[in-house]
Amino acid sequence: MLKIAICDDDLGFTGSLENLVLEESQSMGVRVNTDVFSDGKTLLKSIQSGERYGLIFIDIEMEQIDGISAARKIRETDHSVLFIYISGYDKYLKELFEVEPFRFLSKPLDKEKFRRYFKEACHRIGETEVFYQFKFNKKIQKVPLKDIVYFESRNRVVHI
Repeated sequence: MLKIAICDDDLGFTGSLENLVLEESQSMGVRVNTDVFSDGKTLLKSIQSGERYGLIFIDIEMEQIDGISAARKIRETDHSVLFIYISGYDKYLKELFEVEPFRFLSKPLDKEKFRRYFKEACHRIGETEVFYQFKFNKKIQKVPLKDIVYFESRNRVVHI
């Protein structure tokens, strides 16, 4: 299951983008779970509470925390998440390179480009490392499977 976050302050746009994601994922046979956020602050709160996303569609200019600042904070703990920026402004393109975006889409949305970028993102996520995910101290942790030698259970506690 691919976890996707959509973060934009235009609620009409987030609804149509979520529909596009669901349509395209269904046509590709990819199971997705989407969460929609209206600003970078609530997205960060969700991630800090343990939520993990494989793909984040994010606007640049938003209230409270902009998309670039939010991505910087996310990159501190998660280097594998893919960011697809969606904005009506391309004046921030140089700044975007600091947070390693996967792609950039202009508003209004070109549906063909969206489909192509979404397929590329799903392909990239599918070929990246596989993780063992578990909860520890109420936070979700991820360990690359290649780093796990064995699991050991002692006194109802599992050691990796």
